[in-house]
Amino acid sequence: MQKLIFILLLIGQSINGQIKPGKYSIISDSKTGRIELQIHDDKTFTYINRNHISCFVWYEIKGKWKIEFDKLILIDSVTAFKKKLNSAVTLLRTTIYRISKNKLIFNSQYHNKNGDKYIYGRNLNGNFSFIE
Repeated sequence: MQKLIFILLLIGQSINGQIKPGKYSIISDSKTGRIELQIHDDKTFTYINRNHISCFVWYEIKGKWKIEFDKLILIDSVTAFKKKLNSAVTLLRTTIYRISKNKLIFNSQYHNKNGDKYIYGRNLNGNFSFIE
């Protein structure tokens, strides 16, 4: 009986913990642009934010990804500003999504200096659906 439960857990994990490389689009009502997350076969990702009428505020974020159970973990470097100071720092940011069939649901985000309060110059968040 224990072996059967273990095998069923492994099968369930392999189904839930898989991600399709390709393009994911943010689930949004916005008509001003697009936000896209591209998952590449080489374990890298590109987050493209074109969700504004002005191209001066568009941006891209690149980093690496990995899977742990039913979570997609994105790791990137981001420039941030410490509250109440005029200095910028580079942080290692981790963003976690729950994988649910063809959707990526935002779960949490943290950086390598967790006790401090920072303002990111470029955000990486939102819920995504697979498009191609």
